[in-house]
Amino acid sequence: MTVVSPTLYRRIGGRDGIQRLIRPFYMDVRQHEILRPIFNARIQNWPAHLEKIREFWIRQTGGPSQYRGGFAGVHLLWTKNLCGISVIKFQETAEALSSLYIP
Repeated sequence: MTVVSPTLYRRIGGRDGIQRLIRPFYMDVRQHEILRPIFNARIQNWPAHLEKIREFWIRQTGGPSQYRGGFAGVHLLWTKNLCGISVIKFQETAEALSSLYIP
């Protein structure tokens, strides 16, 4: 008998779980002294961007998504430092949220 593990998408909590992860992450990004000007220079419509990035993460985690765009092209000009800061902020957000669900 083969045991099939649930996708990361399902383990996160589906669309709602992805939303719970990205909303505080982008709230932090919008206030970060280094990341804020970079994101604000490129993103004019934050609600539309959050919807698009939610669809991106749904696709990346194995869920049903309407996202058909790429990832690398937008981030090619980022330095290692900027990528590192962004990854750290994302990890901090995920860890903070996961601690809320530990009994």
